[in-house]
Parts: sequence; C-alpha cells; structure tokens
Amino acid sequence: MTEQQLKIELQQINKNHGKIDGTSMSYNDYALEMLKFIGVKDAQLRDDLIYTIFDQWIEAGRFTKEQLETYIKICLDDDHLMYGIVDQREDTVYTRTFSALFIASILYEHNERPCLNKEMVTEVKKRFMEYYLLERDLRGYIIEGGWAHAAAHGADVIKELARCKE
Repeated sequence: MTEQQLKIELQQINKNHGKIDGTSMSYNDYALEMLKFIGVKDAQLRDDLIYTIFDQWIEAGRFTKEQLETYIKICLDDDHLMYGIVDQREDTVYTRTFSALFIASILYEHNERPCLNKEMVTEVKKRFMEYYLLERDLRGYIIEGGWAHAAAHGADVIKELARCKE
C-alpha cells in the first residue's frame, strides 16, 4: 500500500468512526501498514489519521495482547524509535517521536488492562531510555511537517513507564 492509498483508506475509516467495514483487511493489517508510515511528513496522515485511529483502536480493544507486543517491538526497533538517531536528519524525528507516542499508547493500555509481560516492560524501559538519552532534536512545532515534540512524546512514555507496576 502506498502512502496516498493509506491516507484515503484511513480517511474513510475515520468517517466511519474507526470501523473497517467493507474491506478485506483486518485491524491488525491496517496497524502494520500504519507503522510503515508512522514518520511521514504529512501531518494530517501522521497525526490526525495514523496516530488518532491507532489510539482509538487500542482503547476499543481491537488488538490482542500478542499484536500489541508485536507493535511495541516494531516501535522499539532501529527503523522506528532509533531511526536516524545518529545523524538526526530533520525528517527522521517524526518516525522517532511518533513511535514513542505509539509506545505510550500501548503502555497506557497495559496500565489499564495488563497486556505485556514483565520482560517486555523491562525491555521497553531499557530501549526507550537509550533513545531518550540520544535524542537531540527537541523542536516542538516544525512549519513544514507539524509537531515533532520529542521531549513531550518522550515524557508521555516515561509517565506510562512510571505507572507500570512492573
């Protein structure tokens, strides 16, 4: 699926209040596609559609524990949370910070209805702190791409980690 195709489909899903009626794709299929485009420069797609719909689906219980664990593992990988962390090119910040937001959403869900094991929470904490100490792009709003917010999105993750009983 291309970025534009995903945007069109998510706009329809948004109009349908988060329901995916009339498609052969599952919520999981869409979530995996959304993770591929988590760092796009298109703020409407990234903020208003991908993040908002993903968060809505988590809250609605659309994902299994195994799926949430898969998403968090993807968000923690070198192509997401650590993407461009060494060279810190301008656009790579979106992939990092929106991966952090996805992690915060999953941790929030975990704190409400446990879905991650202790080892996974420990791994999230370890990997996230590695990232947060390396992040240098602390811009808030970027005119060409919208909110980057590494500090704020990172604080969201730290808040949810602090709430974890593990």
